[in-house]
Amino acid sequence: MPFKISNISPTIEAWTQLQASSPYASPFQSPEYYAFLLSQPNHLPLILTVGSMETGLNDLLALILIDLQNNHLRRLTSRAIVLGGPLISPDCPYEALRQLMKESINLSRQNNAVYFEIRSFFDYSRYSDVFSSLDMRFIDHGDCLADTSSIEVIDHNIQPRKLTQIRSALRHGITFIDNPTDAQITDFYALLRVKHWQRTRRPIPPLQYFLDLAHTPIASILLAYHNDALISGCVAMHGPIGDPQTTYYYYVAGENDLYRSLAPSSVITYHFLQYANKIGSLNASLMGAGRLSIPFGVRDFKVKMGGKTILTGRYLFLIHPLIYRLASFALNLLHRSDT
Repeated sequence: MPFKISNISPTIEAWTQLQASSPYASPFQSPEYYAFLLSQPNHLPLILTVGSMETGLNDLLALILIDLQNNHLRRLTSRAIVLGGPLISPDCPYEALRQLMKESINLSRQNNAVYFEIRSFFDYSRYSDVFSSLDMRFIDHGDCLADTSSIEVIDHNIQPRKLTQIRSALRHGITFIDNPTDAQITDFYALLRVKHWQRTRRPIPPLQYFLDLAHTPIASILLAYHNDALISGCVAMHGPIGDPQTTYYYYVAGENDLYRSLAPSSVITYHFLQYANKIGSLNASLMGAGRLSIPFGVRDFKVKMGGKTILTGRYLFLIHPLIYRLASFALNLLHRSDT
């Protein structure tokens, strides 16, 4: 069967219809996220769709939203990232997906990306033959998924000692803000920038990225305070309020050293899980569990918070292998210099 590939944004109706039918739907492959990326200076959203020649693009078989990220180092760090993974309809033929992925790699190459990577939040193993046929390397990254169908389930799944610690901290008068002002988001950004760099040795997007994201219908910034002092916060990515699709724990930071007795990271994670339940999500992804073959302390924390480790994987295609290896080597040196 012949298929039609297009780099023209589909109608909102066709896009949302595919979202509703796809088991791989996430806010990172939504028209709202596409509109947000269009407004960001260091991001170029690239979109590709595939449909049959008979029905055209009004009946989409699959869609992929690629975030081409650039910064001042451009040639060394330009990368094509697919967050969440492609939207695929239940009846999408393997050949249609293969053509879509092949064209995605070509489009990334034309835009000078060093590499193309799918950071999947779902199990795409049924399509592993498609990815391997295009020489995409599978990496055993995992995610942590928590059941947020009820507050009782959330509490039950958290390690008892951790839950006791959280409840003890909450009794000290911690308050939460779910709709912060721009000034409060700016304070959170200052904390996040420092903590993220200390943990990963990588920069985060500029402040305006978070200010703009907070004003979209698919993101909420949650903050925790004690005596008017910001102790932790996170970015929650979600579908429309009341939509049962998963809510995602996108960025997080806590003043764990300064307020150790208040367990900043634990209380904001707990509030995030409760918030996911409040807006109607049946599950919440605590996201990055690292490579499952390697011990990872962050993954251990997320499991204690009720997350169940799942293998979602990443699929990587190196467009410029030498530049990729040089950049990876430089990043590893940066990590070692701090140890």
